[in-house]
Amino acid sequence: MTDKPTGVFVRLPLSDEQEEQFDTFYGLGGGLEKAVSCLGTPVTGGELEVVGYITDNRPFDTNTLTHWILYKHRQHDREYGVVLQSDALAQIAARDAEITRLREALVQQKTFHESEDKSLSKQPPSSQGAWRRNQHQEQIELIDEALKGGAA
Repeated sequence: MTDKPTGVFVRLPLSDEQEEQFDTFYGLGGGLEKAVSCLGTPVTGGELEVVGYITDNRPFDTNTLTHWILYKHRQHDREYGVVLQSDALAQIAARDAEITRLREALVQQKTFHESEDKSLSKQPPSSQGAWRRNQHQEQIELIDEALKGGAA
């Protein structure tokens, strides 16, 4: 998967707070892309099928977010693709499954290193044993940091 977001998943209806955030970003000249980005979850990797386009021109009252005009084909340069929620959710689910798989692999590695460290701690002291224990302890620390970095 790529690190650069290729889309934003926005759940509707928007809350009052989200509408205020949108108006703040868009009203301050941040542009539609930044305004929409502040509302949703970035989606990376994989291509989503574009089902229509919305324009950067707000065709509604600027005080309330009521609707967008959805074009079937791109009309102007300042338009952004819209995708189906089901497609976005499927990609988010796939990403979450991959994250879970990788977290489980890290937990297995941590268990292995803890077991090896414990086993080495019961052996008579030696320089090689101390070095090996240190290596396992460093791996345990790195894995702990990686596991802390993401939401469980």
